[in-house]
Amino acid sequence: CSALDVLDRKLALLQPGVIQQVASQASKLEEKLKKGADGGASAQVTAKLSTLLQTVERWDAVSLLLPSILARLKSLRGVHERAAAAVSSIDDVKARQEWVSAGLREQQKALEEARGTLRDNVATMLSNLQTVEERVKKLEAAKG
Repeated sequence: CSALDVLDRKLALLQPGVIQQVASQASKLEEKLKKGADGGASAQVTAKLSTLLQTVERWDAVSLLLPSILARLKSLRGVHERAAAAVSSIDDVKARQEWVSAGLREQQKALEEARGTLRDNVATMLSNLQTVEERVKKLEAAKG
């Protein structure tokens, strides 16, 4: 049983009809005690019953608020569950984003390495082309 279920059962005891019955019975007992009072002992019981009656009357007012409070708590439980699911989803998205970012960093590094290698290869090819052109010029100069 959840705490909300326990509150729901206890709320049933605090319905205005139940509280009125208890208050009525307390009043009847108080009247009986006043009629058959023998002095000190009944005064203590009367005081206790008066205190009990005041407590019942106070809880009577509070009991009217309990259904709405219980309904709010039940709706908040759903909100809490959805919030927990949202947090979990956000954590998953963050993990995926980190994975994608790491992959992009690796791809960027590989691209930079490829650019560097291509630059080196272009420089080597230009150097080789210049060497070949010089040889061709020397060969043409020697023939001609």
